[in-house]
Amino acid sequence: MSVQRYKDYIERWENPPFYGIDYADQVRGEAEYIRSDGCSGVLDIHVDVCYEHDIHYATHRCFYLGDELTQEDADRYLKWGIQYHSCLGRQSPMALWRYWALSKKKGLGLGRQSWETGPERLKRRLAEPHRKFDEEHIEARKMMGA
Repeated sequence: MSVQRYKDYIERWENPPFYGIDYADQVRGEAEYIRSDGCSGVLDIHVDVCYEHDIHYATHRCFYLGDELTQEDADRYLKWGIQYHSCLGRQSPMALWRYWALSKKKGLGLGRQSWETGPERLKRRLAEPHRKFDEEHIEARKMMGA
């Protein structure tokens, strides 16, 4: 079940490190693995929250709890994460603007296509390094005359 309250969501950023790795470091590691681009189309302010949002869009799961998420959940978590990290807190205009732009229920719905194609794009990104390795390996063998 997704987190429905701001107070419950921010625990992930406040809790002591899990197995010696804090949540932000876990998010960065997973974001690197899935080849996240961070804050798409906007400044990389609060980039850890953007990474978390990319993970949610790619997997349709909450990275912290492992529960299934809806697009609305993922967009709400982005808003709450930016609010938590912002010096303006819950009054952060950036958080409200990004939520309004992405949310299909309460805004423009600009994130709809990214949400729908997220898992498929993730599969392609994860397969790409192997494809590149294979192409380089074949090219190297050709150069060696094999």
